[in-house]
Parts: sequence; structure tokens; C-alpha cells
Amino acid sequence: MNLARRGDELIVTAGGHRRVLALPAALARRRVRDAALTGGRLRVRFESGGPDE
Repeated sequence: MNLARRGDELIVTAGGHRRVLALPAALARRRVRDAALTGGRLRVRFESGGPDE
């Protein structure tokens, strides 16, 4: 699995599949801490802290 950022979007590539996800403003300002694809579910965790906290 590969993650990339483009502006307010998170681009997820896994195998031959690619998805572009629009992030809400509160998450678009944060860095991705980690991500896992387990049982067909994608879990993305973001760094805590920032202008909203």
C-alpha cells in the first residue's frame, strides 16, 4: 500500500487499485501518522495536535 498527499487529497494505492480521497479541512492540515489495510478495510491515523486543538 502506498499513500501520497496532493493538496487536500489523500491518494491511496493498493495492488492495482487507486483511490483519491478528499479530506475534511481538519484532517487536511495534519500529517498521516500510519495506515493499515486489514481485512479489506483501510485505517488511516493522523498526527494529533494542530490549529484545531
